[in-house]
Amino acid sequence: MRRRLLAIFMLGVWVIGLFGSFMVEVNAAETVVQSIKNNVVEIIVNKGDGRFAVKTVQGSPKRPEDDNAALLFNQGIPETTFTTFRIDGKDYIYGNTYSGILTDGGMVSPPKVEGMLNTSSWRIGDITVTQKLELTDNVTSSDIGNVKISYTVTNNGTKSTMIGTRILLDMMLGDNDGCSISLDGNTNISYETKVEGSNIPMYWRCTDSVDKPKIVSYGFLKGWGNKEPDSMIIAHWSSLSSTKWDYEINPQRNIGSSLNDFKTADSAAALYWGPKELEPGKVLHFETYYGLGNISDSVSGDTFSVNVMAPSKLDINGGIYENNPFDILMEQDNSLGNSADLAGINAELILPAGLELAEGEVSSYYLYNIPVGQKAAVAWKVKALNTQNLKVLQYMIRIRSFDNEIKSIKKFIIIPGFENNDPDIGYTDIVPRNLYYEDEESVIHLVGYRFERLKDKTSYKMSLLNANIGTATYIAEYDIAVINDNQIRIKLPNGLKHGNYKLSINHRDDMLDYTLGQYITVTTDAKHKSRNYGIMAIKEENAGGKKVHKAVLYENESQLSAADKNSAVLIIRGKIRSISDTSFDVYGDGIAINNGILYKGYGDSPLSVVKNGDSFRIMGNGELYMKSALDGSWEAFSKGIMPVRK
Repeated sequence: MRRRLLAIFMLGVWVIGLFGSFMVEVNAAETVVQSIKNNVVEIIVNKGDGRFAVKTVQGSPKRPEDDNAALLFNQGIPETTFTTFRIDGKDYIYGNTYSGILTDGGMVSPPKVEGMLNTSSWRIGDITVTQKLELTDNVTSSDIGNVKISYTVTNNGTKSTMIGTRILLDMMLGDNDGCSISLDGNTNISYETKVEGSNIPMYWRCTDSVDKPKIVSYGFLKGWGNKEPDSMIIAHWSSLSSTKWDYEINPQRNIGSSLNDFKTADSAAALYWGPKELEPGKVLHFETYYGLGNISDSVSGDTFSVNVMAPSKLDINGGIYENNPFDILMEQDNSLGNSADLAGINAELILPAGLELAEGEVSSYYLYNIPVGQKAAVAWKVKALNTQNLKVLQYMIRIRSFDNEIKSIKKFIIIPGFENNDPDIGYTDIVPRNLYYEDEESVIHLVGYRFERLKDKTSYKMSLLNANIGTATYIAEYDIAVINDNQIRIKLPNGLKHGNYKLSINHRDDMLDYTLGQYITVTTDAKHKSRNYGIMAIKEENAGGKKVHKAVLYENESQLSAADKNSAVLIIRGKIRSISDTSFDVYGDGIAINNGILYKGYGDSPLSVVKNGDSFRIMGNGELYMKSALDGSWEAFSKGIMPVRK
């Protein structure tokens, strides 16, 4: 009741003197709320003023006790989380109505729901602000448990204006209003704290309990090409919320217990973007994420969770990469309900060509033991090398317990080119277009150009649209493999009913969404049933005075003659599936290449063999091993994404 009364007092009517006149600031009286939810989290929005709260639905699959739990404070109508805009030195709260001699403003467009997006608009004078609260319904997305909170500010006037914003989040995890907070996986914060500049973390973390948390939330501040906050304040909500902008922290005030002047535990966080000049007709963007973190990397049987935080792309500023070297952070959380003590933990960062460790950094860290209820964090500083053309590079973090791999996480980063950054992507064809409905595995290849940028599979989502009934079936990120700049391999979901489908690609950035015109037909005609082979021989032939290569497939060793072996420049053994006359996928726990080399893919990553002009391009995402001439053991000599041309 005390919290409720305080909120009503704060959000009521403020009378402000202004050059002898007065301005009345009144909250909208609308009591209706709107809701957007997927199966993980839900956003509740005050339909009158756009204030919002967040709660779980089924929550994280790793935490069975976080179902239907609060992540931001709410008692029916969201009101205690709010956003301030500082406009030419004056402070205004988003959604509130202002009327005065010199300034007026209020809601332009009340909150409305469109799919998984809640949008509203508000203005002060010539400044218009659009608030967007967004979820995804793609269960394979790494953001399935996070809310994207964004504001776009437009100057519709004729003169420049100074604009800043403060997003105040009133955290409440379950029944705990004084949740424990940590920055970048470090020590828990008990007292009011301010961080700014280079000390701004990539993420912050809240838990309902320090030792054995049942509910854990994350806030993300930078790393996806956004403008990061200039400062962040963690403070007692009762004190912080009584201000609209300026706040002096009290380092002696305990926010996680009742041992303070307010006699309550009450945690809040305020994210500040300092005022910047906004010219007429221009826009500013402010955004953050808040939710459950990355819950899509877990697999059945995981006893811990892993979050990896790093930039999704770099920018060029003044002829150099901005914020380079950059940080890659990994947090291993061993506080799940089924967690067990972890021993001998080692975290290794594996980098591709184009990225290197900064001077003095090491690739591997030994974390020793992580007891139940605890977490461990590792940070690497990585440098991107200059490139003339845009590249999308994949790196991997491998976690071992003693010598056994227990988890691997793969991420991408976009490195812009200094000469060519053309982002246009073209989709030209799909092969094959006919699939047999009872095939053990249905795979298509998307053909086009400039697919390099699509290696970051968090930047878009693919789905199959049933042309007969209009339903959409999402394709998991791990079933999409960018083979090269012109070809993408897509494993389709099992159990598709026979009929016609179209492939749709929905981009998260400013590229247009696209639905291919070609139909993919799932048919009962057995002539389209795929065949599997055990051996591929790539042979060299003379055609018109030049050497060309062709692939010949064999079901087993008995079909491979001595003459075939002698004429082959490369022999691959594994489970080989023919996608088309010029494209093949090879599967298996260990794929033999010319007997002396062994390929082991990460996860179920196949070895792809694709015709490239007169030769073949072979690419995989895994590790290559060479047989030792001394003792016959297999030793790894290459890791990560690797092309092999023959």
